[in-house]
Amino acid sequence: DIAYTAAVINASRQNACIDAARIYCAGYSRGARFCSRLASELSEQIAAIAAVSGIRFPTPSNATRPVPVLAFHGTKDPVNPYKGHGNPEYWDESVQGAVSQWVKFNGCTRNNSYTLGPRVVVQRHSACKGHADVELVRIEGGGHVWPGSDFNFSKQLGHTTHEVDASRLMGAFFAEHPLPNGSDAGLQGQEGKGGNSSPVLDGINAGLQGRAGRGGSSSGNSSNSSNSNSNSSKDLDSSVSS
Repeated sequence: DIAYTAAVINASRQNACIDAARIYCAGYSRGARFCSRLASELSEQIAAIAAVSGIRFPTPSNATRPVPVLAFHGTKDPVNPYKGHGNPEYWDESVQGAVSQWVKFNGCTRNNSYTLGPRVVVQRHSACKGHADVELVRIEGGGHVWPGSDFNFSKQLGHTTHEVDASRLMGAFFAEHPLPNGSDAGLQGQEGKGGNSSPVLDGINAGLQGRAGRGGSSSGNSSNSSNSNSNSSKDLDSSVSS
C-alpha cells in the first residue's frame, strides 16, 4: 500500500498540475492509521497528516523529518478507545500516548490548550522542529465518527459532534503546513505547467475563517517561557490570522 501510494504521488507530480510541497493525507479509522504510517514511511512527500479516530505513532518511526500532525478523537470511541487497550493487534496505546510520541519526535516545546465548544478541547503543541505542530482535538463523549459530518453513522459508533467541522479544521491546518523549503519548487512546477501559483483555496479559506472565528478560552505553558492565558481568539491561535 505504501509503494502504491508513492507511485500515485509520483505519477501525479509528473502528469498533473499539483504543488509538490502540499501533498497531505487525511483519513478516518483504518485510514487514519494508514496516514500515520505514511507519515513514517513517506515523510519526504507527505507534508502533514490529519487522523480522525485513529492516530498512531509507528514503531519504529522511519520518518526523516518532523511531520505536522492533526488528530481528532472522541473520548467514548467504542472501536478505538481513547484510553487504548482495544484491538491488541493495533490499538494498545492510548490516543494521548500516541500524540505524546509525535510531540517528542517533532521536538515540540510549547503546549497550549483552548476550547472550540462546550465539549471540544484542543491541545496544540507548537515551537516544534521544522514548524511541525501537533494538535489533538478531543471531543468529550464523541464516538467513532467524523466530527461535523452529516453522514448517518450507526448509533453503535456513538455521538457525532457538530461543535466543530473536522474537514474545515484540516483545511486550516494543511494551509499552515507545506513541506519545509519545498513550496518554491512546487509553485515553480505549477507555473511551468500553466497552473495557478497557489492551490484552490475555497475550502481552505472557509476552514481558516471557521477556525479563527471560534471563541473559547485559551491557556498554555512552555518549557522555555512562562505560563500565559488569553481569552481572545486572535491570541488563541495567531497563526490562523496570519
